[in-house]
Amino acid sequence: MEKIQKAVLDLMRQDIDNAKFDDLDTASVIIVEFINALVDRIVFKDNPVDNERILNMGIDMLYMGCIQPLYHC
Repeated sequence: MEKIQKAVLDLMRQDIDNAKFDDLDTASVIIVEFINALVDRIVFKDNPVDNERILNMGIDMLYMGCIQPLYHC
């Protein structure tokens, strides 16, 4: 987990001028936790909707909330 969080943090620091968040350390921890929760939901729980839909929505939400604002798309 620590290696993944560090990799996310390193990626965010590569584009520091466009960072949406002031606290990249905390943002990287939250992003990793979001991904973990999504994976746990898909793998370990019975879901009321298709797992593919959950995965796609999670990716879209992560992109729209964290990645897209970095690049002003």
